[in-house]
Amino acid sequence: MIYNSGISVKGIKYIKLENIQNIDTTENIFYKIFGIISLDINGIEETITIGPITTEEANIIINLVNGENKKNSTDNIKFKLKTKDLLFLSLLKNKIFVTYAIIYSFLNNIVDFFYNIFGVKLNLGYECYLNLKNINISLFIIITLIIIIILYAISLIGTFISFKGFELNKYDDNLVCSYGFINKRTIIIPKDKIEKVELKQSLLFRIFGLASLNVTLTTEGIFENTDNVGSNVVIIPIAKKMFINDFISNILQLSVSNNMYILEDCVKKLLKRRYFILNIFLATLVYIGIYFFNYKLFVIETKNIYIIFTLLILFIGIYSVSHYNIFVNNTSYVLGKDLIKICKVKKFSKIEEYIRFDKISKYSIHTNLFLERNNIEHISISTLGSFNQSKIRYVSIEKIKNISNNILTH
Repeated sequence: MIYNSGISVKGIKYIKLENIQNIDTTENIFYKIFGIISLDINGIEETITIGPITTEEANIIINLVNGENKKNSTDNIKFKLKTKDLLFLSLLKNKIFVTYAIIYSFLNNIVDFFYNIFGVKLNLGYECYLNLKNINISLFIIITLIIIIILYAISLIGTFISFKGFELNKYDDNLVCSYGFINKRTIIIPKDKIEKVELKQSLLFRIFGLASLNVTLTTEGIFENTDNVGSNVVIIPIAKKMFINDFISNILQLSVSNNMYILEDCVKKLLKRRYFILNIFLATLVYIGIYFFNYKLFVIETKNIYIIFTLLILFIGIYSVSHYNIFVNNTSYVLGKDLIKICKVKKFSKIEEYIRFDKISKYSIHTNLFLERNNIEHISISTLGSFNQSKIRYVSIEKIKNISNNILTH
């Protein structure tokens, strides 16, 4: 394909069709009025933007790249976001309580606004926790609910604008994502360009049996205007985990055996001891810092320091136990005929990665004194389109060699 651009300085670019990773279309509200569209052609080294052009011209280019005409058909729709999905997505994706905590730290500066509405002065500073009589509980609950509702409304509007009308279609060897309310966007993903598939379940998603699905494409470089576009593309924002598993097996045709390699019992015992020692050491350092630098940095009574330290130990203990249990019970891998499936945990989120052997660019093996003493290692796998490495942790040396041989033979 030949592309001419420029007025005073003209440029001609020759693009090999096989080097095109995907095609994105953008259609904002102004483009809709005039019936035009913008086309982004994502190659291995750069992105070429063509537009504004008419829809007919865009279809000609898309058909040229795909090799044949693709007609819209409801039979090809594999996934579609409904209104209830948008409502659920805006609730689970939004960090409502984290945002509320940030707002709360500045609440004393805006409490006068609520005083003008309710006519009651509310003190929400640190001193109110030392004297609970200063807290107006009913007003505190009302303000909290108002803030949470406002945050959810903002999240809902953002989710609606981003994912309204989300559809995932399959045309032969291509996946086509269409979404957006103000800026209508379409992404064409050739299946043979997919190098890694990532199924992700956050803590809230797991409660409701939900998950999201991302794919990483074989591409080098970061593209402009990368809202879910570029090398990493969200193809299913939210759906039942069972549905996504079927989609991976039947549509993406990625399947592995049920013979999972999990952490050995001896490794679990070593990790449990290491988790305990590291976290107690961390809590002790924090306590020493608070105790010795209290007179300079803080104004806290000695008894309150002991209370804080006790709560800190309790919190770190609960965090360590829960994170350890989730980590050891969900860390595993399985080798398939032409791919590897990695199960891991990151910040309480369960992640399942499917990586094709022929898409792996390099791998590296990591060790340290703790690992060497116990004859275990880490292995990190890198692909062309992902800047983040996929790591398999705490695996015996024999199994590391088996993984290496499978990668090298492909």
